[in-house]
Amino acid sequence: MARTEFKYPLIRRMEAVSGNGDDAVVKRLSASVADHVIVKLVPGTGEKALTERLSSAGMKLRDMRENGLALVEVESPLSPDAQSAAIERLDAIRDVIEFAEPDYLIFPCRVPNDSDYETRMWPLNNSGATADSKPGADIRAQRGWEIQNVSPGIIVAVTDTGVRYTHEDLAANIWSHPTTGIHGLDSYDNDNDPMDTDGHGTHVAGTLGARGDNAKGITGVTWNVKLMPLRFIGPGGGTTSDAIRVIDYARENGARIINASWGNNDKSAALEQAIMNCAEAGIIIVAAAGNEGRNTDEIPHYPSAYPHPNIVSVASTTSRDQLSPFSNYGYSTVDIAAPGSAVWSCDAASDSSYKYLSGTSMAAPHVSGALALAAARYPTDSMADLIGYHWGQESHFNI
Repeated sequence: MARTEFKYPLIRRMEAVSGNGDDAVVKRLSASVADHVIVKLVPGTGEKALTERLSSAGMKLRDMRENGLALVEVESPLSPDAQSAAIERLDAIRDVIEFAEPDYLIFPCRVPNDSDYETRMWPLNNSGATADSKPGADIRAQRGWEIQNVSPGIIVAVTDTGVRYTHEDLAANIWSHPTTGIHGLDSYDNDNDPMDTDGHGTHVAGTLGARGDNAKGITGVTWNVKLMPLRFIGPGGGTTSDAIRVIDYARENGARIINASWGNNDKSAALEQAIMNCAEAGIIIVAAAGNEGRNTDEIPHYPSAYPHPNIVSVASTTSRDQLSPFSNYGYSTVDIAAPGSAVWSCDAASDSSYKYLSGTSMAAPHVSGALALAAARYPTDSMADLIGYHWGQESHFNI
């Protein structure tokens, strides 16, 4: 148990260790909020009925959430067994709840900056100008742009640390709600201002859809797109319950693609349901494969490893067209690889700042941008058409 400066200060950490003594290796790390759990309500259950049944079990409702979810307080959260005891007690009121699970922490899939490359936009056009790069080890962006370089009607949600929506290379492409004018949602701070104070989400947004052909900074994979900023990750990470809120917001407000450059090793039924709801709505989720350098067929990384047809799991490659040393991989749990080492993109430090970042977080938005171009080029194509390689069929736009 640890106290943090995170949104919820009490955090429960669990480690799965192999070996003993000096040879012990942490194979899996799990972190969750200690003072509450997520519950999924039986359809038709209201707040009053839930509160009464919780009271009969000696428990209290903390927060009623959208789409049939709620947060229930854990009594004596500093006790090592408090969380598991709370979930066990909730089994007694299965007439009003379907399941209970920890509210797991989620983290951006990035690694430290690497600014050693002399050329900055190698993922889009790698000329092999430096000794550690290979000509043509890129996403063939220039060839693609001859066919389609904009996707102005396509909304892509950036679920992340927020986006600096005033940035010189992003402002023209930022989505606004058609009636309220707000730019998105911040479920971490529980308001409608998804401004980025970290930089991760802004970097992702730049790679995906920085304004092209504007004589400023960089260009995204798609030059003109509707970027929907959605913040659920703050200092120290984010929670599953807040991730679900921004995913639901994206689904309810017209997003065609959701970029998820984040994850953890904890399987959540609540998050999986939110993803399945997106699949039913025809929404593609592009998810970072994770940065542990592991085979995710053996140790899954979520949400990238959920076995649903709307998920595209993305590994990271280097400028030499090799798997990045940090990148996860997996025959059945990773679908594609894209540039993710030393990627130059927008930064949140100012409206004109840029920086290098590495990670599968940086690889995923290359795929999101390509899918946005495909969706604009073939507007009648279904989700299955756009990512048809999942079904072994030919796709209009093979990424």
